[in-house]
Amino acid sequence: VKRDEMNLASTRLDVRHASLLPEVAVKSGYVKRNSRQASTSLDILTGRADPNPSTSQDTRQVSGEISIGWDILDFGLSLVRAHQAADEVLIAGEQWRTTLNRLLEEVRLEGRTDRALGRAGILSRSQTPDRLKALNSERELVKVKQTIAELEQELIDARAELGRLMNLSPGTHFTIDDAAPPPVTPLAAIHPDELLLMAATMRPELREYLYRERINLREAKAVVLEGLPGMRGYASKDFNSNSFLVDNVWASAGA
Repeated sequence: VKRDEMNLASTRLDVRHASLLPEVAVKSGYVKRNSRQASTSLDILTGRADPNPSTSQDTRQVSGEISIGWDILDFGLSLVRAHQAADEVLIAGEQWRTTLNRLLEEVRLEGRTDRALGRAGILSRSQTPDRLKALNSERELVKVKQTIAELEQELIDARAELGRLMNLSPGTHFTIDDAAPPPVTPLAAIHPDELLLMAATMRPELREYLYRERINLREAKAVVLEGLPGMRGYASKDFNSNSFLVDNVWASAGA
């Protein structure tokens, strides 16, 4: 579930990135009149009216427009929101790490509990130290045999899964290069203060808190930006079939 939440946060980040792009609109229209759009005119210098009506519009017109617009304020807000969405992705990753750590702790605790319960049961059924030691040894051997069987089964399944991932036919023989892994620094060789610092800086809960604090700081910036006046620039390419126009195709830009 936490892994899916991390993927969802990543998808939301992609949506925020898309909001940074300018808006593009394509428009088209068709107009038809049952009569011409005619009008008379008045000469404002002489005060004489022209009794002959005139028109500059066809009764049928087809128009089209492709425009691109970009709001500077919206871009700034979208940029802040994108940064916040990026932090949400990091938070989801830390929550996933927290879940993994908790799962490991629960598995280890369950193993310790089972062993403690087994020892308590043996002690309750025996009073002699020798018998207790023998029962403990027998129980440990049974667990070792079960673990070996589980590991063998996991190895068989893993080999078959590896062959499937390599698109090999079932039953195909292949060998694995078991090169030595890179050396790992033992914890005993690290100074305790360095271990403490590493645990503090890598702890998922603390890192999640820092990411949320950064989101809150950016939210304050977003509130300030929302109070500012917006400025929008645009550019368009237009077409109109009106035969009275000198230029049927033109470009325009403004803010």
